Amino acid sequence: MKKGQVAMLDLLMAVFLFLIVVGGSVVLWHKYNNKLVENIIYEDLEIKGLQVSDLLIRNEGKPSGWEKNLSSVEVLGLADTDRQLSSDKVDALGNLSYNKAVKLLNLDGYEFYLEVGNFNYGLEPNGQYVVNVQRAVIYNGVPEVIEVAVWE
Repeated sequence: MKKGQVAMLDLLMAVFLFLIVVGGSVVLWHKYNNKLVENIIYEDLEIKGLQVSDLLIRNEGKPSGWEKNLSSVEVLGLADTDRQLSSDKVDALGNLSYNKAVKLLNLDGYEFYLEVGNFNYGLEPNGQYVVNVQRAVIYNGVPEVIEVAVWE
């Protein structure tokens, strides 16, 4: 009879230790899974921010004179040449509706904010995850930094 009681005590201890190990594993898995999801979201936002900033500062848009006729714009670009922004295109961006700019920049599901010199455009960043991309440009003949913020 005593052997059965000792075996039962051993079984209870083994089950108790097993539950502690499984419980700890679940807590750790949940913690690292959340970190992984946050990293994926952040990396996605970084890619979007870099794509948007690259599109704006490295190309003149399509058609190249889109700033003269806002309804004709197919691809948004602010450059006269690589990293030299056109003040006319930057001013024209200010007259373009935010929703159209989001569509032209292929940012469906995301929000953005742009700032260069004294010009700013878009919504003030307010998401849980916000990525700011800063790039050096020439604007109005002066070296400036263009900042693009992207969030969900």
